[in-house]
Amino acid sequence: MVIENIPFSLRESIEESLILLAPSAHKKELELSVKIDHDIPETLLGDAMRIKQIMSNLVSNAIKFTQHGSVNIDVTFKIINAKRAAVKITIVDTGIGMNNTQQQAIFKAFSQADQTITRLHGGTGLGLIICQRLAYEMKGDIGFSSNENVGSKFWFDFECGMNSLPRVGELEHIRLANKSILYYEPHPHSRAATYDMLINWQMLVTQVDSSKQLDQILEQEKNNEALHFDFALIGHDRTTTALSDLKKIVDKVKPQISNIHLAVNSNSPSLQEALIASGAISCLSKPITANKLYSALLAEPEYLTAPSRKIIPIKVLAVDDNEANLKLINALLQEQVSEVVLAQDGANALALCQSETFALIFMDIQMPVMDGVSTLKAIRKNSSNENTPIIAVTAHALSGEKEKMRKQGFNAYMTKPIDETMLNHIIYEYCDVNYFINNANQSLPVLVEPIPTFADETITEIESEKDHEIVHDMLHEKLENGNIINVIDWKLALKRTGGKEDLAIEMLLGLIENLSDSKDKISDALTKQDSNKLKHLIHKLNGACCYTGVPSLASVCQEIETQLKKEISVDNLEPEFLEFFEQVALVLAQAPSILEKFDDEACIKRL
Repeated sequence: MVIENIPFSLRESIEESLILLAPSAHKKELELSVKIDHDIPETLLGDAMRIKQIMSNLVSNAIKFTQHGSVNIDVTFKIINAKRAAVKITIVDTGIGMNNTQQQAIFKAFSQADQTITRLHGGTGLGLIICQRLAYEMKGDIGFSSNENVGSKFWFDFECGMNSLPRVGELEHIRLANKSILYYEPHPHSRAATYDMLINWQMLVTQVDSSKQLDQILEQEKNNEALHFDFALIGHDRTTTALSDLKKIVDKVKPQISNIHLAVNSNSPSLQEALIASGAISCLSKPITANKLYSALLAEPEYLTAPSRKIIPIKVLAVDDNEANLKLINALLQEQVSEVVLAQDGANALALCQSETFALIFMDIQMPVMDGVSTLKAIRKNSSNENTPIIAVTAHALSGEKEKMRKQGFNAYMTKPIDETMLNHIIYEYCDVNYFINNANQSLPVLVEPIPTFADETITEIESEKDHEIVHDMLHEKLENGNIINVIDWKLALKRTGGKEDLAIEMLLGLIENLSDSKDKISDALTKQDSNKLKHLIHKLNGACCYTGVPSLASVCQEIETQLKKEISVDNLEPEFLEFFEQVALVLAQAPSILEKFDDEACIKRL
């Protein structure tokens, strides 16, 4: 494995990784924050891609195994000598943690602590093997500590070279020196990280951590002409009440501080649009990073306009026994989505869900005969909408109501009366991204998840055909035990073929029949370091994956093809190819169970 030693910006590398990872944290309403030692030089010498791969793996795992709370990242720096420095990145989560037995197995191949974890969260638990090897190659190490049901702390460190050349385009921090800012942020780690950033820019910072403190500071400013703020920065957890809460805060602050900037746990354009319209200058998606915040504070307001709204090509079901409420939500939805289906009770909704598939379902809770919770459970158990996001609509906005709804199985909840902008935000946040594929030519938003540069889980190095067989057998066993999430998305396969089942079967069979041969040829080209042949083989396989409902395999093929086109060396793509072989093994293992459902003798013979 070749480790590069070229100039790179560690801050930019971290920011690029977090841009890809933040949406996953936002969907789970986790606070994701990063604190970077301001003594770290603008440029170092090292391998940015490998650093991002390790960090992405550890942070994505932290998000995956955390249901509530936060994922905090700390980046520290230590000079070894005039030419070398050590960097340590620590990721602390409030997730499920591990017991002693699980901790002993965490760095072993094909182990993910226990099968329950694998079943709940997916993956084969092998990413840490690659992370460990990469850290060693960069003269570093990797480790962790964990407490069951409390959380985990993973860290890795590595060495970098000191770069004597200045970086072009460094932030002109002097422009913010001595500017005053009122900073409100309830989350301790986020507050400490951003406060450190602001102080490093020599700003005059007044920080508060509660709405009561905020009121007190505003009252002091109102009565003291000497107290003045050039900016206000308001941080907030992204919840279903965020919109109304933040609007109230903006209304409260606006009379005294006109230059207001917000930071929320969401990348929803509709939410940002609403908050900017309420009087904020900008609305940043957390985690706050230096480049984002600096640009926002110095940007002109007119350049921070939000995108215009488009009609989204999805079918949505709205359920409510109150005719007036149903009429209202229908009118609001008609302005935002292409098709709305209405149901006046739970039984009617269940019948519709058994015959039609929806992108989203909005469900009233209080309904006679069959209430919203009972209807949700029935839909999840017996319909074609078992995975469709279902949003609770309730008039009760009591403390703890959101958590109660989530425990019942709802993806989110909205309070009555329905806010039009929050409705738009919910649609963008929870609708199936597959509905947006191939709609770019219609000027519609294409909300496709970005392809990560490093998989959540990868397999250990495979050096022979015998190893491939062992991997295949082990993964097949896991699939039979129900411990690995589906890698073949049949609904997506049908969509790719316009709903034609026979064609979808034929396309999948064609992929499966040639997949082993493609794998062998790619293995041979890897052994021979034949980049041109690899480009051809991966390109061909990438095309076949696009129409067969294998999104994970398609993603890694696309990533490898992109990197090869950039002339990235084969040695530097080892983790991607390891993930590729894992995905091939998973698809081959799962294909028979998918195709046998059709009870087609021809299918069985071809397999």
